[in-house]
Amino acid sequence: MGDHKGNLRSKLAEINATFGISEQWNMSVDMMLGNRSMDYYRVENIHHRDEHKLGLGDTRVTLRYLFENTTFGPGQRMFLGSGLIIPSKNTLQDDPFLMGRNGQRHTHFDLGEGVYKGLLEFQYFNRTQGFIYPGGFLKVVFPLQTNQYGYKPGLQMSSVFIGYLQTKILFRGVPFVQIIGQYRSVDTWSGLIAPNSEGGVINIGGGLSWSWAGNYLTLSVRGPVYITTSVAGQEQDKVQSRTDAWGFSFSIRKSFTLPKFSPEQIDGEEHDHEH
Repeated sequence: MGDHKGNLRSKLAEINATFGISEQWNMSVDMMLGNRSMDYYRVENIHHRDEHKLGLGDTRVTLRYLFENTTFGPGQRMFLGSGLIIPSKNTLQDDPFLMGRNGQRHTHFDLGEGVYKGLLEFQYFNRTQGFIYPGGFLKVVFPLQTNQYGYKPGLQMSSVFIGYLQTKILFRGVPFVQIIGQYRSVDTWSGLIAPNSEGGVINIGGGLSWSWAGNYLTLSVRGPVYITTSVAGQEQDKVQSRTDAWGFSFSIRKSFTLPKFSPEQIDGEEHDHEH
């Protein structure tokens, strides 16, 4: 670990708005903002120090098609989606590994990656009359370009299994368990593989969901059971590393029904204003 020991903390808020276009189509816009900070335990060096990044991250726009949706009782809920990730300006503008080799002060993180990306996703839930209401999703995120600073992130694949224990109530909420798997291929800077950029993680967690005053609340915690990273470009017998990736989340969801206006209604309102 040596010069690279420290805690990287992310305190992020994700704002999501989903718009129903028709009975089969909807569009979601997700914006991420927050703070990432490094708490470094030793005397600062060119690699690390106490530092903070605050602002807006990347924005995700997703269009989904609803194949099947059973609202009440046993049945299936299935979505297929695709979208675009729009980068923010809060991104690294220099290759930190090149700067490190040259003995220059640098940082390894920011709130966004500065690259336009595409995404594909599949969601499936199957409500049964049994003990568990199972479901989950698969998602693939892939870069569409190398950005102006020479950076190109790897392809990222993620999967989530969720099981709601629908016949149990705990603290007035419905408990659930989840298994989360993620894999990411190598990143590149100016066509060269970034060290330590490929890896995967499996997390297991759980939480509670509540319906309260027209809102849907979720609280969850997860922890790692398996983490692997590739130390490309380094002598592995000289590298000692340990990574923990714990996560806590709290979400609030509320549905709104927007008014619909027909052309006849709009014309009638215009005539009323003329009088």
